[in-house]
Amino acid sequence: MCLTRREQFRPVKVGYKIVYKSLPYSNGRQYVSEFQTSKHMPPDKWLNEKDYRPGYLPKDSRGIPLLHPQDKYPFGFHVIHTLRAAKQWRGSRQYNLTIVKVEVKNPVATGTQDIFICASNPHKGMPVRITVAREIKILDEVN
Repeated sequence: MCLTRREQFRPVKVGYKIVYKSLPYSNGRQYVSEFQTSKHMPPDKWLNEKDYRPGYLPKDSRGIPLLHPQDKYPFGFHVIHTLRAAKQWRGSRQYNLTIVKVEVKNPVATGTQDIFICASNPHKGMPVRITVAREIKILDEVN
């Protein structure tokens, strides 16, 4: 997930993240990020994005480019603002995904990401508000 446009608006304190469904563990359910690594994401614990950054991304804070290389924003977890938008995002994917409600700490950017609801028209995206945060805590599975 990458921002299509960086925009200024109030970051969310609680939002939604799309994750892979995971099997229950002896210490409770864990999740796996859709776009980052296969590392498990336990609920009710603050997770730092640096611990979940894929190996192909630099470990420094150079940031992720938008449409133009000079436009960058900091790395972080991408959190969708509304449950409705999260459900539409999940519906546009073809994976075994679920939605989790997350608390946000240390927001570093806000913007919109276009989601493509209809595969027959992949060039028409719906902008979804996103908060990029350094840390999240999974509160609950929504579905």
